[in-house]
Amino acid sequence: MKARLSIAASTVWFSLVAMANVALFCGTMYRKLAPDKELTYSWIDNDTPLEVPTDIPTVEMTFQESARFTLSDESNKPNWLTLFKNRYGIGFTHLGPFHHRFIPASYHSLHCVYNIQLDFDKPNHATETSLHFIHCLWYLREVFLCNADVSLEDGDFMTKNYTLERMGETRQCKDWTVAADFVSRNFLDWAAYNGVYYNTTDL
Repeated sequence: MKARLSIAASTVWFSLVAMANVALFCGTMYRKLAPDKELTYSWIDNDTPLEVPTDIPTVEMTFQESARFTLSDESNKPNWLTLFKNRYGIGFTHLGPFHHRFIPASYHSLHCVYNIQLDFDKPNHATETSLHFIHCLWYLREVFLCNADVSLEDGDFMTKNYTLERMGETRQCKDWTVAADFVSRNFLDWAAYNGVYYNTTDL
């Protein structure tokens, strides 16, 4: 009798364990395969998204030195403007039913790089550094720490002759063209909302 009860108890125990494992497996698969629930926001106070609401794919980009962005050649000045000046707009976005104004962090960073190079042109830059310059140094420092990029670069960058060795590492990066396209389209929507229309053929 005791043997039968022991066998029955063992059978029940293993059945419960098996059912628990099946339930765990089904729950895991559901979380992996079920479509993500779309988040909704009230757009009031801080109830807004943390990132631009579009998917930015990953692409490869090879870093390289550029002769188009120097500090001494006046012909390069227009190139610096392209850092944050989009095809349409200068990086600001207006999102949600109340057209809340944001700027993607990447445009803030590029704006800072642009203003840093402007500051270098001032004759009294070394003794009268602008507050904007100081802010941008702080901001970029924190951006670098926030991203914590741990991509491995070959060799010692301090010993390289970048005049001769122009090419750097190939990295996995977010596709900047997709981000810029979103910002341009958003600017056109914002302009149209305000009654301003552009004759666009490149979007």
